[in-house]
Amino acid sequence: MKNFIFILTMLLTSQAYAYEFASPNEASGQIIMSTKNPAKQLFPVFLQQVNGENTDVRSDSVWLTPGSYELVLGAQVDRQYTRAINTMKKTNSKHKLNIDIEQGKTYYVAFDASSQSIKKWKPVIYRVE
Repeated sequence: MKNFIFILTMLLTSQAYAYEFASPNEASGQIIMSTKNPAKQLFPVFLQQVNGENTDVRSDSVWLTPGSYELVLGAQVDRQYTRAINTMKKTNSKHKLNIDIEQGKTYYVAFDASSQSIKKWKPVIYRVE
């Protein structure tokens, strides 16, 4: 019985985190998410989903094959560097970002918290190389 429960747990876990990322050796583009620039109110994000599929949470970088994607990102915002009033110290809500990946390009993604209105905070692609 214990073996059955273990196998069932492993199968369910593998289905929950089913998205497979490209390798740096394949035709792919890279997304870098760990950038922080409080002076510009840009904060790190972490990846939660790709095209509706769950991923293990990633916060530094990933490679994706060329194509269009909808990413679900969480944000790590430190309020002391923002102009917002009456907010929690950090926010980890889910935010969507649509991105078109091209082979050989690197996309720098961060969370823009420069507005006084929290409703206008969003993930952005702030640089492409």
